[in-house]
Amino acid sequence: MPLTWHVDYWDYLGWKDPYGSAAATARQSAYVSRWGTRRRYTPMLVVGSVESRGASVRANLDAERAKPARLAIDATASATDDRVSATVKLRKLDETLEIGEAVRVVAVLFVKSATTRCDAGENAGKTLKEFFIAVELAEPIAPADCLDADGHAASFAMPEGETAANLGVAVIVEDLRERRTLEVAAFDVAAPE
Repeated sequence: MPLTWHVDYWDYLGWKDPYGSAAATARQSAYVSRWGTRRRYTPMLVVGSVESRGASVRANLDAERAKPARLAIDATASATDDRVSATVKLRKLDETLEIGEAVRVVAVLFVKSATTRCDAGENAGKTLKEFFIAVELAEPIAPADCLDADGHAASFAMPEGETAANLGVAVIVEDLRERRTLEVAAFDVAAPE
């Protein structure tokens, strides 16, 4: 599941990305810190916990796909006029999997596609067509809260001008110590009834 995390540190160029956020910048900075590098930059592609570019992208994707799933993720998501609500459930597929304090579950509301016009900066005058844009993170969830039968509820503000059909919820189970994604799944958002 690819997600794009729009950082806000390019805002000084004169155009504010409507999807840029301090949370995305912090997430990218955490990877840079984990890898021991001194500079953050874009574009950056992370597969699992490995920075990938060029020919390594396909190899890293194949390596991640070859790993057996250790957790099953299930979620339901639905929209009202002003909120998107999700219920997140986990089930262990590997009973030897130990989920320590460094593991957390993050529910992310994303926009499936968007068209953005750039008025300044290096893309001035261009119209960008973008996909799978992370727009809001719910408060981190303890995995144990998702392992019970009821799961855990997460809630997001409905993005202005969006419809349920153009939204999804991704669920990421990550190990913060290793800055590694353990499992990820994405789910459509049901329209209001």
